[in-house]
Amino acid sequence: MINTNPRPSFAATNGEFGCANFDAAPPLLMPKGGSYVTIWQGSRIVWEGNEEAIPTYFLQEDFDL
Repeated sequence: MINTNPRPSFAATNGEFGCANFDAAPPLLMPKGGSYVTIWQGSRIVWEGNEEAIPTYFLQEDFDL
């Protein structure tokens, strides 16, 4: 028996096989890059291009928020 589950941990004839010994896998991270970006300041476009080519002065990490 596993935990408080009254069913056995494995039964070849049971259609509801489950195992409580493992946690769910964490979700996979989405790959970064490949997107087209438009950066606006007010009502005008100040930069457009691929995500990998964003100038460093527009990156969020540099704003100390």
